[in-house]
Amino acid sequence: MLSKIKNFLIKNELPACLKNDEGLQRILCTVPGMLDTQNVPLMLQAIQEMPEKGAVLEIGSFCGQSLIVLCYLLRKEKQTRKVFACDAWLYEGWLDKNSHVDASYLNTLAGFPEIQRNDYTDFLYDSFKRNLNFFFPNDLPGSYRELSLSFLNYWTEGKELIDCFDNKNNLGGEIAFAFIDGGHAYDLCKQELELLVPHFITGSKILLDDSAKGQNFGSARLAQEIKSDARFSIISAKGNLLFEYR
Repeated sequence: MLSKIKNFLIKNELPACLKNDEGLQRILCTVPGMLDTQNVPLMLQAIQEMPEKGAVLEIGSFCGQSLIVLCYLLRKEKQTRKVFACDAWLYEGWLDKNSHVDASYLNTLAGFPEIQRNDYTDFLYDSFKRNLNFFFPNDLPGSYRELSLSFLNYWTEGKELIDCFDNKNNLGGEIAFAFIDGGHAYDLCKQELELLVPHFITGSKILLDDSAKGQNFGSARLAQEIKSDARFSIISAKGNLLFEYR
């Protein structure tokens, strides 16, 4: 089994320092997720080079794979940062409810007419909580079932909120590293960025998923704009783009 995992990681071009990391191997092959393996070394670089103060934030968590990897890399680098995440857990064309006319499509999971969409999203949410509780039971990140813009506005307001693990957290303050992997629409990514910027400090990092040149996502369009934004500099353009706030 372990040899199969290693072969999987070799094919996905992880750097040598991570290919032999059995903890990382187990996460990637055990926890469901859509984490592009090229993001893993970029996450590691951001963690190694981020400012000495500030929280770590993930937007878009699905079943927890990327968040568990982030927490694992932070621990590996002996970084004791506060970690936060948000996801509304609305998938499979959920927002099409506003425009689609097929009642069956609106209410059930594609290919599984006996499964309600609400039940599917709750299943993903429960899977997320189970996975985080299994891997980091004593150091759970502050995780919220919220739309990204709502969560970031709460962050700006410095609200105190109870997370999905029933822990009370004070939101707000400086952000040292943000991994953006929620909705990939341009307008949404742009709004997320502008809500994040006031909380960045010199040296803060931001990694945009699906931002490589040629990708047909709004996040890729935004990345091209950030390249000419004087507030940021490019740290890595190996696949998805990692930026630093000046």
